Amino acid sequence: MEAVGVVITAMNIDRRGASPYSQKQSINEKEKYIVSLGHDKNSLALRNYDLAYEFSFIISNELNIPAKRFNKDDFASALLLPKSRLIEELSNPNELQSYLEVKSKFMVPLTIILYRAYALGLINYKKYNYLMNEINKNGWHKEEPLDNVKATHPTCLRKAYKLLLDNNIVSKNTLMEKLYNENMILYGDDLEILMGLKEGTLSDKKEVKVLSFNNKK
Repeated sequence: MEAVGVVITAMNIDRRGASPYSQKQSINEKEKYIVSLGHDKNSLALRNYDLAYEFSFIISNELNIPAKRFNKDDFASALLLPKSRLIEELSNPNELQSYLEVKSKFMVPLTIILYRAYALGLINYKKYNYLMNEINKNGWHKEEPLDNVKATHPTCLRKAYKLLLDNNIVSKNTLMEKLYNENMILYGDDLEILMGLKEGTLSDKKEVKVLSFNNKK
């Protein structure tokens, strides 16, 4: 998505309960979409689906398709799991192990693979419910197998900052000043999170000396 001009920020990935969202903004008289990732625990599978879902929102918004006529879950699951590939890779639609094998290749949540299989008619509703119950019995409703495979951070904003520095367009201090002049008041550490920069890049983390006051008798 970054390759086609969508700006992605990971500012909220560590904020419990945060949901991903997309906004259309005008930047230098050009309209761009900004996607803020939610609390996905840096899981590659979860992030893949969240981004596919937000992409479906962008498409429906650009084409002015009413929500009632555009199921974002259907679009996102179809984008990540093309029909022919899923049929080819899902060796036994009735066994949960087969879905785990699909997840290891496509890095999409198990629940979404099940949803897609049901939507394509590979399993009936009874089997879909049975397999969903199996996921719950295994305790996977909170964390699925392979959810610990980490996603990479968005790079667009980080690369843009490096480009500005390398070409002497801004320095650390002038960047903060320019943002302030545009009424964008952010602390350095918040901006680091927003742009995916290393801690201390824009904020001064100075060691604080703790003074101890002992009772004098």
